[in-house]
Formats: sequence, structure tokens, C-alpha cells
Amino acid sequence: MIYTLETSRFNEIEHTADIGLSGEGETLPALFASLAFGMLQIITKVHRQADEIRRQITFDEPSVDDLLIRWLSEINYLMQVNHFLPSSIPDLKIDETPDAFLLRACLHGSDSSAFPDMIEKEIKAVTYHQLAVTNQDKCYTARVIFDI
Repeated sequence: MIYTLETSRFNEIEHTADIGLSGEGETLPALFASLAFGMLQIITKVHRQADEIRRQITFDEPSVDDLLIRWLSEINYLMQVNHFLPSSIPDLKIDETPDAFLLRACLHGSDSSAFPDMIEKEIKAVTYHQLAVTNQDKCYTARVIFDI
């Protein structure tokens, strides 16, 4: 499946002085993609550009919570530092081993430096505050708070 803003399921959460997201997906990759596009929606209202740039991401973390924080932090870094605006995620896999969760993803997007006024909110950090990832009735849900 190719994940895009249009396939994502998320809602912004009101939080004192910060902002949060709740999201859902039938699978962990679908959940992670929904939260990534939800975070990008907070940062900018500019949507789909040309898929001229590709980025590969691979890392592992000891827990699904740590994996989610690292995933969203990496996308925020790519956006803020490398001016990479993801527009689709054609490949996102999450594997669980006895010791870790492994994430492998390919992101397609464009150079956002051509749009200097596109940043509406800057996310300083993805936090563990009130972080929750659950799997119930074949539906993954999560809640994450961003320091803005």
C-alpha cells in the first residue's frame, strides 16, 4: 500500500501550550504513516508536491513507543533541516524481533526550500508525554504530544 495524506486517519488534540495527535490504522505501518502525515499537517498546509526525491530510513528500537518517537523525530528532522517534504510513503515495514522493532521505509517527496513561507508551526520535539500505542480489535491507535 502507498500511504499518503489522503489515506491517513488522524485528529489534532488540544493540549496546553503544545499540540498532539491521535491516529489509527489497521496495521502498525498504517498507524505510523497516519501520524507522520498528521504531524506534517501541523507543520505545513502545503500538500503533495512532485515525488522527485527519495529517502530511505532504517532503524530499530527496543519498543514500539521508542520506534514511534524515533520515526516522527526523523521525519521532523528531514523536514526542518533537510527541507524534505514527504508526499507519499510507498514502502513502510515494521518487523518485531524478540529484542527490538525494526522499521524500514522509503519516502517520496520534494525539496521544500522553494517554499520559504510554508512552515506554519515548528515542532521542537516529539515527546513521551502521554504517549500511548495500543492494539485492540485489529486496530492500532496512538496518541502523541509535540513540543512546539
